[in-house]
Amino acid sequence: MHLAVVASSFFDPISINLGTYKEDFLDGATGANNPVYELWNEAKDTWDPEPILSNLKSFISIGTGVPSVEPFRTGLLEIGETLVRISTETEQTAESFQRSHSELDDSDRYFRFNVRNGLEHIALEDSSQRGDIMTLTERYVQSQDVFKLMKRCGRCLAEREWIRESWRDILQKISTYDHEKVHKHFSRKRLCTGSWFVEHASFRTWLDGLDPCFLWCTGNVGSGKTIITTAVVDAAKRKSRANGYLLSYFYCESAPRNMQQATGLFESLMKQSLIYLTVTQKTCPDSILVQIEELYRYGGPKRDFEDIVDIFSRLFRYFDTAIYVIDGLDELRDEGKIIVLNVFRDLFEQPGQQKLFISSRTEPHHNINMIHIIPNTKHIHVEQEKLEDIKYYIERRIAEKQRINRELTNDPCLIADIKSRLLSGSKGMFLWVHLQIEALWDLCFTENDIKNELDNLPKDLGSTYKRCLERIERNNNSGHARKVFRWVGCTSQSLHIDELKEAIAFTLEDRKWETGRIQSSRLIIERCANLVVQDNFDQHVRFVHPSVQQYLESRDHAHAFQIDRNEGQLECGEFSINYLSFSDFELQLSRDRSQSIALPSAVASPIIASTGGLGKMTSKFTNLVLGGSKRTLSVRNFHLPAVTSTMPAPDAAKYKFLPYAIENWAIDSKFITKNSQMWPSFKSLAIQPNMSWKIHPWRSGGQSHSSHLHGLLGWAVRNEHMPLLELLFDLRSEYDLHELYDKPLIKDGLPALHVASRLGYKIIFKRLLNFCGVNDLDYLQRTALHYAEEKGHEEIAEMLLKQSKGILQ
Repeated sequence: MHLAVVASSFFDPISINLGTYKEDFLDGATGANNPVYELWNEAKDTWDPEPILSNLKSFISIGTGVPSVEPFRTGLLEIGETLVRISTETEQTAESFQRSHSELDDSDRYFRFNVRNGLEHIALEDSSQRGDIMTLTERYVQSQDVFKLMKRCGRCLAEREWIRESWRDILQKISTYDHEKVHKHFSRKRLCTGSWFVEHASFRTWLDGLDPCFLWCTGNVGSGKTIITTAVVDAAKRKSRANGYLLSYFYCESAPRNMQQATGLFESLMKQSLIYLTVTQKTCPDSILVQIEELYRYGGPKRDFEDIVDIFSRLFRYFDTAIYVIDGLDELRDEGKIIVLNVFRDLFEQPGQQKLFISSRTEPHHNINMIHIIPNTKHIHVEQEKLEDIKYYIERRIAEKQRINRELTNDPCLIADIKSRLLSGSKGMFLWVHLQIEALWDLCFTENDIKNELDNLPKDLGSTYKRCLERIERNNNSGHARKVFRWVGCTSQSLHIDELKEAIAFTLEDRKWETGRIQSSRLIIERCANLVVQDNFDQHVRFVHPSVQQYLESRDHAHAFQIDRNEGQLECGEFSINYLSFSDFELQLSRDRSQSIALPSAVASPIIASTGGLGKMTSKFTNLVLGGSKRTLSVRNFHLPAVTSTMPAPDAAKYKFLPYAIENWAIDSKFITKNSQMWPSFKSLAIQPNMSWKIHPWRSGGQSHSSHLHGLLGWAVRNEHMPLLELLFDLRSEYDLHELYDKPLIKDGLPALHVASRLGYKIIFKRLLNFCGVNDLDYLQRTALHYAEEKGHEEIAEMLLKQSKGILQ
């Protein structure tokens, strides 16, 4: 928060001592009577080169009243007239600043408070009338308009600064997606205003109408739908602030890969709903809070999609008015897009004034047609209606390239021809225009080059991508590009440019880190023919558009750059494992003395409690289990050699890829097999505890080896990591670990078989079935069969039933 206070020539000089450093400060006098611009410029210098808006939370300006019409009673007419002008200038400065920085006002980050009436008869230097000043100020803040402004200011400060301490951790567990940060990121790319869209009659009806309403925005790939969505979010923000509505939004394209599913979307919307309730100090129903705390705060069983949608649905129905904005629904993985539409269709059947905006592509293979799924959906297609926006974009980009990169040509006629050809060939696609402009500056150095390029412009994005790949091959950059495409397209999360530089510099044959192998950032991007970009916002490297990855993954296009997401992720995981084994920071492990751990009992009583809502199969299956054998799990001690690290973690400031390798080696090795050359290293890394490095994503209940393996088991089951389970199964020849499988997992509080049954992980379940007790009870007196029935996993329930029959026989 930054505060600018108006005053002039009335403060005594002060000195500030900082150790041996001393500086005297004088009143700004006539130099900065309203210092808003000075403060603004100082903030810009402080945060340079970062944009100031990404750091600014609130800007509050406090005036000293309306301009005084009386000069100071000093007898010096000239000074009196000057100070009258100063008084007038302070308010004019405030008004000028507000006009020139309207974006602050639009986003509720600028607030100006100034007593309008009464202070004009009190001279600025007259402190004897302090009582009158206080009375007039109190009257000012009690007026309805000022009270509303102060309340809004406080609410905005609370939204940015204050969330109850007890909820911070739980909100972070619900979702790590930063919707505000992502929105700011995309808003900076909005060279064109998108005003045509927010002024469209269908949009105004959607936003301003009283009835629940759906608006579907479609367009070809690369047609700027995300940029339009930023304008929609800004318009919805103004509406929600003016009326106290909830606004929740989600950009699917920018979500981390583990959130590009329906669960990630609903968890983000759920988190935003809870933040809204918190900052507006509105009451959330206790039943919803209890459910959230059970699933998130206390480390209960891993949430499945049904749990998440249930909480979101209850929150959705709690709000009479709300606005939901979803950009790029077609980017969701698997069947997530249809699932999302079906959930919202069912929710909107309830009475209310909620509104839903969705943008997506128009291609039939994306399987999205809101009009068929949700009746009465309004539809706006973006193409010909925004040629003016594309024209402006072309003008702006060419001017920038001419000024910043190099002068392509000084022939105004040729420049005009470039602009005309790009506009006519764009077909409403900003992305197509962007790639053609980049190609012109990369490939053309004479007027003949330019004319030849213009005569052979690709007809669509597919042809453009093909041409880019051909250019990579001609320049002998194929091996480099394949590495970059694999890391950009197949990893669990995007890489910072410094991480990527190391990731492509080494191979599985390398045994040490060498700085001489690392390329420059510029070359990494240039050698990929503009198909990847370094994002100026966070310096991460991504495909220039999601459609590039889809093109590279598609089997419809024959080229040497085909990527398979699972194979690519495995290769990245193998590299991370090898990187952690470099001699520069090799894990040096030593055996410690044997330790024991007492794992808690799973149940207090061998009686199965009857619970409701278990599905249609409840009586059939539960009656059978009630008559079968039931085992009470007792406390057992496991004696295994503990292993601890004796080498401190290396300097991550030097080894840029190290944090990524530590965080992601486990999840990226999900498809590793015993045939991999990195299997021995994978086994060593997983099995041996390491307290100082903290390289394992699972939490252990103690420091012994058995405790470490128990934590490994829980993480492997929750994340469907079959290779980690295989490591545990292989250890049965060395250690007596059979009982480990039946103990409650650290994070879930349920035995492994119960967790797999609840989540419907069939492969994991089948493997555990050979080691876990089918009729063992958890702390709720329930068997794995209860969870399979409750969640509708019929195939798992059938297998449990057959196993139970075998026990009875």
